[in-house]
Amino acid sequence: MIRRLGIGLTALATVLVGAAPAQSASASSARHTLVRTDAGWVRGETTSEGRQFLGIPYAEPPVGDLRWKSPRPVEPWHGVRTTKDFVNRCMQTASWDPGYEQPSHTEDCLDLNVYVPEGAGGRPVMVWLHGGGLTAGAGEDVVPDAFARQTGAVVVTVNYRLGGGRRPTRPRSRTAPPSATI
Repeated sequence: MIRRLGIGLTALATVLVGAAPAQSASASSARHTLVRTDAGWVRGETTSEGRQFLGIPYAEPPVGDLRWKSPRPVEPWHGVRTTKDFVNRCMQTASWDPGYEQPSHTEDCLDLNVYVPEGAGGRPVMVWLHGGGLTAGAGEDVVPDAFARQTGAVVVTVNYRLGGGRRPTRPRSRTAPPSATI
């Protein structure tokens, strides 16, 4: 499952990188904050460090019938999805950090953030999975835009299911599918 996720994230980052031919920053930034992914169009924004696309869903929300199942690919959307803001953090119980006690915690949180330095494609991709012992954290905990610019790498940060949201509450049976964290 994690391997499939890594392949999917790398493919998404490659799509975003490939949309950035070497041009002047002003011409490139206006044109290349609108990018097509397998699920639909996203519009990010240009910063002083490059381009960023925040809150791109990579799987259907794990709610209802999907709660204890492996992630399902996100359904394609119509139109352009604005990806300029971080979205919800996954549900967690990180009482050690008051900043995590926010109403934005939800099960609808399987999103990623992509940071792309200016320049031509063909860049390495680094996927950053936040710490937190599988009970706390979020993809927005680190904003690696300067790192992306300095190293030339595309950086992807990921939100994934945490704590009780990643384990079934019923005993596993022979017919029940395994739970998946991400």
